Amino acid sequence: MEKMSITCNNCGSVLHIETGRNTFFCEFCGAKIIIDDGVKRSEHIIHKVDEARLEELRFKKEKYERDLKEKERQREIERAEKEEKRKQDLILQEMMIKQRKREKTAETVTTIALLFLLGGMLLFSIYHMDKSEKERKAEEAAMQAAGMIHAGSSSDYLDKDYEGVIKQFEELGFEDIQAIDIGDEGFLWKDKGKVESVSIAGDSSFSSSDFFYLSDKVIISYH
Repeated sequence: MEKMSITCNNCGSVLHIETGRNTFFCEFCGAKIIIDDGVKRSEHIIHKVDEARLEELRFKKEKYERDLKEKERQREIERAEKEEKRKQDLILQEMMIKQRKREKTAETVTTIALLFLLGGMLLFSIYHMDKSEKERKAEEAAMQAAGMIHAGSSSDYLDKDYEGVIKQFEELGFEDIQAIDIGDEGFLWKDKGKVESVSIAGDSSFSSSDFFYLSDKVIISYH
C-alpha cells in the first residue's frame, strides 16, 4: 500500500500516512487532521490534546489504584484483627471455664469442710449437754442426799394467795415457815392476802437452780 507524506499544520511534523485515508491523528501532538480532496484542497481540522486533562486522568487512575490497595490493606488488617480477637475470645472462654471449675471445686471443698465442722460442733454440743445433764443430776442427787431441795424461783410465788404458798412449802417439806402481814391492806391498790415477797434462809431472790435445807427458815410477806 502506498504512503504519502504530509506536514501537520499544528506542530509542523512530517507524517507518513497511507493513501486513501482522509482522517488521521498526528503522532507527535495528537492533532486530528481531516483531508478532503473532493475539491482539490486540503482542510485541516485540529484537535488538540488536553495535557491537563490527561494529567488529571492519570492522577485519578493512580489515586484509584492507591485507594484500592489501601482498602485491600485495611481489609487484611481487619481480617487479621478479627482472627486475633477470635483467638483471644477462645483463650478467654477457656480461662473462664477453668476458673468456674476451680471455683466449683473450692465451693465443694468449703461445703464439705463446713459440714464436717458443723457435725463436729453438733457432736461436741451433744457430748457436753449430756455431760452437763449427768453432772446436774449427780449434783441434785448429792444435794438431796444431804437433805437439800429446790424450792423454785422467788418470783413464782409473788401475787399469789399467801395461804396457798404456805401449803406449797409445807408439801415440799420445809419445817420453819413464817407468814408476815405487812399491814397495808387498807390501800386500794393492794390486794389483801397476796404475797409481796418470799425469802429462804434470808435469800429473797433465789432461783430454781438453788438448793436449800428443809430446816432453812421461810418467810412469806403478804398484804
